This record gives sequence, C-alpha cells and structure tokens, in this order.
Amino acid sequence: MLACCIDRDYAELAAVMLRSAHLNGNIPDVEFCVLGDGLRPSDKEKIQRSVGRPVTFIDIDDEMLGRIKNLRTTSGWSRATYARLLLPDQMGAAYPRIVYLDADTLILGDISYLFTLPLGDHLVAGVAARGSTSPAELNMALGRSDDAFYFNAGVLVIDATKWRSEKASETCFALLHSRQFPFLDQDVLNLLASGRALQLGWQWNAQMADDYTDAVVVHFTHAKPNSLECRHPQQGAYLAVRATTAWADAPLRTKRQRQWKRYRHSIRKRWLAVLRRLSPRRAMP
Repeated sequence: MLACCIDRDYAELAAVMLRSAHLNGNIPDVEFCVLGDGLRPSDKEKIQRSVGRPVTFIDIDDEMLGRIKNLRTTSGWSRATYARLLLPDQMGAAYPRIVYLDADTLILGDISYLFTLPLGDHLVAGVAARGSTSPAELNMALGRSDDAFYFNAGVLVIDATKWRSEKASETCFALLHSRQFPFLDQDVLNLLASGRALQLGWQWNAQMADDYTDAVVVHFTHAKPNSLECRHPQQGAYLAVRATTAWADAPLRTKRQRQWKRYRHSIRKRWLAVLRRLSPRRAMP
C-alpha cells in the first residue's frame, strides 16, 4: 500500500505525486490510498481522474477527528499531518506494510525497493532530516543524544503489523497530549521509533540541500512546486507531470494566497481557543 494524508489544500500535490508514482515508480500492483480531511467529491474525482489507476479514499470520520482536531497546527502543517499516525489501524491486517509519502513529494524513478526492503526488527525506515535545524538540535528538543538518527517523516516505510500489535498510535497520541513538540508528529514518530528506525539513503527523500542527479524521491520541503515562489531545481519535473493531470491548466499559487492561508489559520486558531474556553467540558484532554 502506498498512502498519503491530505486536506483540500494539498489535493493537487497529492494527485501529481500519485501520478508520478504510477508513471515512474515501477509498482504496477501496489494499491494507492488517500486518507482525506474534508475532501469534496469533486476533489476525489479530479485526483482519481489524474492518477491513472484506482485510488482508495478514506474520509477522516468523527472518531478519527476527535483524536486530532485539538492538536497543535501551524499555517504550514494542518491537522491532516497527524492522520498518518492513524493509517496502519485504518488499513487493517490485510496490509502488513505501508509506504507513506507526503503529498509534496515527486517520484522520479523506481521505488519498488521500498516495498521489499527487509525491515527486520525496525518499526519504520526513513531518511535523515536535512535543513536549517541540525540533527543535534532536533534531538536536544526530544532529550536524545546528539547523534541519534532523526528522520524526516515525509517518506516512511512502516511495519504496519508491528505498529498495530504495539498499539503505536495510542502511544503517539499520548505523547502529543503530554507536551508540545517543535516538529509535531515528526518528533513523536522519532521518539516512538528510537533505536528501531532503519536509515535509508538520501535519494529516497531528497531534501533541498541534496544533489538531485540521482534522486528517486524529491521532497519539496520549502516553497511548493505549484507556487510562483518555488525555485526548486525539480519544479520543471513537477510541472511536466502536472500537465498530464486535471490540474494541467491551474494557475500557480501566489504569495498573496499563501499569506491569506496563514491569516485564515490564525483566525481559526483564535476562534477555536474561544470555543474551548466557553465549552471546557467538550475540549479534548
């Protein structure tokens, strides 16, 4: 199973990512799944029409929403980011392994290896986080040693059988309710898998600092490739795949739209805070 988790803002990115996996991934028999927060029928239809193979859609229902709706979000990370913590339970025993990909990734080559690599005793496999925050700083916030393996959660191979047997989702949500984490569920996943995360080569999650010559999975960790602000060297590859989807003629997003999204998020957080103060019994613990 290849899966991603999105809200409406990421529908286009998810469609292009899945389309690139279909075209370039060499995984003809792998099922595609989208766990969606508030997707409209029109969103699903456009994604399905774009990808080129069947896509299973799972809507975040009231029970799932109850677990994530009061967790901290930012203008860049919506509550849909927490949905990946629910994936193994939602998929069930028929799916012993899940390859999770962020919607803002692009598949440039064969990813069949991710579906066959031996995980052994590891719970997950991932690629070291690359960016302005050093691994030592990331680990310090979690109380771990400076040299502990800290992975970026945008590309994960998950032993879903082990996850379910250990009730890992319960552990993740207990941690999330215990304190605030700078990198939200990514921090929690790293804590959960401490000592049991298999490190993959950078080419499986090429972040901005990498040389993209041999990249297999590109991750647009900064400006998104459907924006005018994007200066990523692989934006052209993204747009080439997008030209074969239902978003072929969509305009690139502007800085003003991004600022408006940030403003909407700020207003929503303030409104939710007011509601919680007025109705304390309804708030999540």
